[in-house]
Amino acid sequence: MVGQDKVLLSANFIRAVYDPDLIAASRRSMTTLGGETLLWPKLVAPPLTVEIPVSPAIEGINNLVSFLNMKVFADGGNGLNRQELDDYNTDSEHQSLMHYLIRSIPTSSFRNEWNRNIETNHFPDAIQWCSMLSDENKKRLSQITYMDTLQFFNNFNTLPLESKIVQYLQQHNDEENFQSVVIFNMPETTRKTYQNRLHHKAINFEFANKHGSQFYLLKIQHSVSSIIKGFRRNSYATAMSLDEFELMDGYALKALKMVQVSNKLGRPVVIKPSGNPKKESRKAPAIQKEKVAIIDKIQPYGYYVEANISCSNKIELSLNQVIETATDNGILQRSTLSIDNSSYQASDMYDSIFDAVWNIIDGHMANPLCKSLQEDDPTPLDGYKVIRADLIDAIKNSMESKSNVPQDLEEAVYHYNAKPNCTCNLMITHRLVINTGLLPYLSYIACNMVASLKSNAIFGNYRISLLYMTGGFLYKWLEQGNSTYGKLIWKQLQDAISTELYKKQLRIHLMMVKSMVLEDKILNYKPFKLEKYRQVLSKQFYLRISPNRIKTFQVYQDKGDHSVKIPVTRRQEDDLIWEIPLVIAEGKSDLKHSLAEKFYVLFNADDAHELYCEIGRLPGH
Repeated sequence: MVGQDKVLLSANFIRAVYDPDLIAASRRSMTTLGGETLLWPKLVAPPLTVEIPVSPAIEGINNLVSFLNMKVFADGGNGLNRQELDDYNTDSEHQSLMHYLIRSIPTSSFRNEWNRNIETNHFPDAIQWCSMLSDENKKRLSQITYMDTLQFFNNFNTLPLESKIVQYLQQHNDEENFQSVVIFNMPETTRKTYQNRLHHKAINFEFANKHGSQFYLLKIQHSVSSIIKGFRRNSYATAMSLDEFELMDGYALKALKMVQVSNKLGRPVVIKPSGNPKKESRKAPAIQKEKVAIIDKIQPYGYYVEANISCSNKIELSLNQVIETATDNGILQRSTLSIDNSSYQASDMYDSIFDAVWNIIDGHMANPLCKSLQEDDPTPLDGYKVIRADLIDAIKNSMESKSNVPQDLEEAVYHYNAKPNCTCNLMITHRLVINTGLLPYLSYIACNMVASLKSNAIFGNYRISLLYMTGGFLYKWLEQGNSTYGKLIWKQLQDAISTELYKKQLRIHLMMVKSMVLEDKILNYKPFKLEKYRQVLSKQFYLRISPNRIKTFQVYQDKGDHSVKIPVTRRQEDDLIWEIPLVIAEGKSDLKHSLAEKFYVLFNADDAHELYCEIGRLPGH
């Protein structure tokens, strides 16, 4: 169509299959690939190409500018803000607020949710410019939806597009169920059939062509999605759009997965042992050999977790990987590498038991048969504190005293009278303490521990083979506590953890061995590891600092007793860039926390919003 642009839509109908490269690299082992396997597109039919005539992008952009000016920047008088319009029409570097806003909307993280209201925190470049918007501007912007901005780019006929897509599906395969409609923004998507239009302002002409095409693509995506979802079997199809940078993230993830598969199948490069390993003494405790035997049973490159429960109710989880290396004479030997650590503070056991028992007491006092109900005054706070302290002491003594072994679960631990006039003589028995307080507490410990193994935010992304239990809490109830309660706590905690593993469908072997816990006490709970090698990084990490056109900017590195000024590494146009190497700290076994440096930056307080910092591995390192 003369005097119009044409958007070239190339539609590929694909089926998601397992990535062939990863399948080949893993030797066709799903176990090696792990739980999150990447998918790859496979064409189910030849591509469909459609040319869609659209109005010039400058027209839609100009209408959008007027709309945003009225909705976001209007001062409430005549509905216009001449300053923003003038800035937009005279800014040849495209740095006005209006330019930033138009650039950001089609790149928003929520651009595919058309009915969602626009928020500045949706924009990936928000830190660069959104601080220049007033709170009132942001509030007005949040009353606009993404579909509101697309209404200025709907001046094309969707009937031919719908007809071609329906005809195409009927011709090739109309039985496919489509899960999503993905639009990829190619730089060459919009083809111009004109060279210039003198009646349009040249200052924003190229800007409109570049960013107007993104709005057109989003609108076309909405149209294609509506067509696909018109088929009943595709009514739940989702829509999304990708650009080249988001595709780069996917390729980077694939490269990472390939490296992870390689690390699982290949042996690590051994530079040298971490020390001069001494020959194992013939008189070494058998329990130490027992731990080595456990490591030997774990599949190479498998994972295990050591859980240490302290007497202060702190639970520390340590994730380790078993590796297999060859010695100089070709003999394979096992070693372990530290992968990650996690810890959390559980509530006190006796406090939890008291709270549960107090709920029973509280319910008893509300019973109409209890004479204490006739008392008008509730239990005073001081009285409650005394009761709490007395009852906790009684429960603690009954559970920990070796001489006071209960013969009957109905024996009283504590006699409680709700009020002076109460003759109910409510007995707190061993059975009540166990069923109401102790067992739920052990279930709580087990639930939180297994949740850490399941959660992807902690250890859930690793295929864990074994959970080894140890710590002062277990030792206390084996050796120091009441034998009856000690056996009960050991058995019930073991059962609670096994139950949670079953509920979470985790095929993890639980190892709670009394002899090993006793030996761990002698060795001061030395971590369950066999670290014959020290893991080192083969990458060089840098800290990149860019003040984004701040001229008065200085960087200093803390050296302990003094600071050193860091010179500028390079310049990029008007920006100053510092790229500072970060050195791995010696002796750090936990690689996640081995980079520790302190820097100071000096700049004008008015420029604080312009600062940008990034840490990462630079290309080529």
